[in-house]
Amino acid sequence: MCGRYWRDIKFQEACKDMFDVPFDIDEILPNFNVAPTTQNPIVLQRNGTRSIEEFRWGLIPFYEKEGKPKYPYFNARAEKLTETATYKEPFKKYRCIVPVSGFYEWKKSGGEKYPYGFQLQNKPIMPLAGLYYEWESPDGTKKIPSYTIITTDSNDTVGEIHDKQRMPVVLTEEDFDFWLDPENENTKAYYDAGIFEPYPDDGMRRFPVSQKVNSTRNNGPELIEEVDEWK
Repeated sequence: MCGRYWRDIKFQEACKDMFDVPFDIDEILPNFNVAPTTQNPIVLQRNGTRSIEEFRWGLIPFYEKEGKPKYPYFNARAEKLTETATYKEPFKKYRCIVPVSGFYEWKKSGGEKYPYGFQLQNKPIMPLAGLYYEWESPDGTKKIPSYTIITTDSNDTVGEIHDKQRMPVVLTEEDFDFWLDPENENTKAYYDAGIFEPYPDDGMRRFPVSQKVNSTRNNGPELIEEVDEWK
């Protein structure tokens, strides 16, 4: 599961360096407590052109009549992508990358939720595998671009904290062209290539952060400051 993440003050320049696509850097502001239903940048490729655009976090399926799904669809299980109607078509044609600085998960104990931050070692951007879809109302008067983050089995770094043993799928830069190619509808190829394998433990850092993260009302750089280890 991945239900909260952040982008820090280094995000804009780091994103530009990693993806080499034109975009207005001033429009992508830091956000230290990104939650579902908010607008966030994703990387996608259409008509041979790669771009960064802002979409709503929480996929709106094609079959929704009013654009208000009962289920949030902010995560999609990798093993269910070819079986679930919500994700089957986007998996074929509308794959994206969700760039983040890091994500949060919680350890539950004694009725309390203790948050941890997760980042890549020595890399300012964590590129997550996602799916997108541009929902359109039946009468064609309204469009809502939206996305979801794909999850897989967790590695030990995340699994020791997250009780559901899930984590987002983290891509390598070598995966980008393969993953974003809209001409490739052979979805089996992504499983065969190991795209959905958990990211290696030695490439990831975990650290305890303030319980202020628990409330989406809180937002600031202090949320990603390391605190004493939760006991």
